[in-house]
Amino acid sequence: MPGKATMYDSKVNFQHITALKDYVFYWQQRDREVIKVTSDTGFDIQSSRGAPYRALFWGISKSSNLSTDTLEFANYYAPDYLLIIDSVVNNKIRFVKVELSNRNETVTEKHTDLIQDKTLVTEARKAKRNHYTRIILLSLAAATAIGGMSWWLVRRKRQM
Repeated sequence: MPGKATMYDSKVNFQHITALKDYVFYWQQRDREVIKVTSDTGFDIQSSRGAPYRALFWGISKSSNLSTDTLEFANYYAPDYLLIIDSVVNNKIRFVKVELSNRNETVTEKHTDLIQDKTLVTEARKAKRNHYTRIILLSLAAATAIGGMSWWLVRRKRQM
């Protein structure tokens, strides 16, 4: 679509996977192989030039062989996510979802004290800082252009 802003990759990170020893968790991104998730890890959801890529996350109980509910993620200008898995109750995954800033979106930072991997917080703050730096530089460039045009018009009018 013309004029559509660039979409960048987003990340989904999981925390406390190893605490739930009764379950085996899986990740699958759109028409790709299923990946077994055995420890705290992160995955990239690639950007697309159209419909968003989707990814699925679910678990299977080792004792009953029943599947949990499936969590779906889509990268449509999405921020980065951290899912802190709490428990599985009645085959439903209970979790805290923390959104982190990235090149797609700048979000307010909440619950960062729950994040064990502090590099995720550092990357999110860097992405937010880059976003604001870009806005400031574009504003300065626009102000300089307006000032230059105004100066040129005033000078031209004086010469006539």
